Amino acid sequence: IGSDSIYDVCDRRVRVAGRLVDEGMAVRPEEEELREEYASEESYGDEKLECEEWLRRFAEGKELKYYCYRLPDVIGPYENTGRLYGYYIWIKHSDVKRVQLDRVSQTRPLSFVYSLDLCDNILDVLRRTKSEPDLVDKIHGKSFNVCFSETPTLKELLQQSVEPSVTIWLGLCWGGNPLLSLMLSRKPVISSHGQ
Repeated sequence: IGSDSIYDVCDRRVRVAGRLVDEGMAVRPEEEELREEYASEESYGDEKLECEEWLRRFAEGKELKYYCYRLPDVIGPYENTGRLYGYYIWIKHSDVKRVQLDRVSQTRPLSFVYSLDLCDNILDVLRRTKSEPDLVDKIHGKSFNVCFSETPTLKELLQQSVEPSVTIWLGLCWGGNPLLSLMLSRKPVISSHGQ
């Protein structure tokens, strides 16, 4: 399981404004200086991409079959970063310290996947390999971006979270709020054209 942070160390010149990042954009720049610059700016993404590259080299010429998920921020049960709980505490105490967001937090779209949807997908792929033996060969060596189709900004997420119908407790998320309910109950969008 990888991360969509790998795209931060890939050649940014292949990105097209207004177009979603796709799996084919996971290519490091040819220039060594750019590679080093990107890696120093985003060590997490660099290390995740190194893992994918290592796995690809290791599997060459072997019977080892694999595929990779590239995940955005994971929310839901077993999410252990406390990310949403931190936002909840921030909002809860906004009467003491006002919530202030910079321009990026107000405009930059965020990407999420729900933990249990991801688990369901992994189990579904494992089950399907029994009835569809060629599935393993079809997905072998490919990487798949997995995320919701909705991409709220942090401002939108926090505004929705202020509604009293939403409870966020230690990374377990439940709510009657339209955006969060949609985010937490929808199946993720899984790219059909892995790299």
